[in-house]
Amino acid sequence: MIVGLMKLLIVACLIVLPGTAAAAKPVVASACYRAADAVPCFIAAAKLKLKQVTRGDDRADAVGEILYTLAATNGRDAAMVQAATELAASRAVRPVKQMDLFYALDLYASAADTSAQPTYVAALGRFAALEKELKGNAQVELYVNACSIIAWQEPFGERWHDFARSVCAPAKLQALKPDNGVYQALLLAMLPVAATLAADRDAFAASTDYALLWLHASEKAAAKSKKGGDKDFVAFIGVLIHTMNSLCLDAFDEPDAADDEIDVSLKVLRRMELRVGVSGRSTPLRRQVVESLFYTGREAAAKEMLGQMLKRVDGDTAGRVIPFAEQIAILLLAAKLEYDERHDSERLCVPDGGVEI
Repeated sequence: MIVGLMKLLIVACLIVLPGTAAAAKPVVASACYRAADAVPCFIAAAKLKLKQVTRGDDRADAVGEILYTLAATNGRDAAMVQAATELAASRAVRPVKQMDLFYALDLYASAADTSAQPTYVAALGRFAALEKELKGNAQVELYVNACSIIAWQEPFGERWHDFARSVCAPAKLQALKPDNGVYQALLLAMLPVAATLAADRDAFAASTDYALLWLHASEKAAAKSKKGGDKDFVAFIGVLIHTMNSLCLDAFDEPDAADDEIDVSLKVLRRMELRVGVSGRSTPLRRQVVESLFYTGREAAAKEMLGQMLKRVDGDTAGRVIPFAEQIAILLLAAKLEYDERHDSERLCVPDGGVEI
């Protein structure tokens, strides 16, 4: 989830290209459910596919997601820490992607020691430097990623909440100067998040209304366009706005309204998949919807949609339909959901007054 939102933007705005390396020995992802422990099986499959991801930014995305998943599932891997550290200092990786790795390194460290400070301080320092260094779209992307902290699982979201609230603030977002309409749309989608972090329900309602007016007008324009890229981008923004609104409404303790927003995002996804199928153009959106469904109690629907993606991963060993970096993200999502479902079940089995181990 660390880089999920901005990967959606990349898919929406650029042509998805497969990895350049030769495919390794195929991994049957769906077979992990039959393994003794599905979680390390999915993570191992993701790590194996990392060998096929060669471009710097894509590799940074994948390594960051692996570290986040390890942190969320109590896994450890010193080699991944080393890879993230090297990529965070690599000139082949864009500064904003380097920042994502600083986040990931801190979350990984905090999973083992909640009082860990060096990685947190390092991430704060890197953000402060980039805040001054970056301009235009790159600066917008930096702030959008900070706003997306609202979607992090606990205790990670709690650890970074104060930072997110101070950075993803309405006044700061409104002061940014994007270079084009694409990034202006991203800011529109994030303003409700900023209002939520500020605990301002009225500002949330106003910014949501404005974003939805823009979205409805864009959907009408895209429906008349013959360009698939226009339709993909509007679908991206639609899923982003509605899934973020769902998180915000949940924060304001409005679960029914939050569920309605997820249903709308699912409809947007379905319309897109009628055009492009379950492919690398749609799976980043699908992952966001799957996660939203799962964490709002609709596990069966979420796992059905996830299973469809895993089948595509199994059948695409060359990374032609779904790029390898995206395949890794799908496998890691499977690991996280399996881990959380198993641990929720274990907690339910603890009797009243019992001790959970």
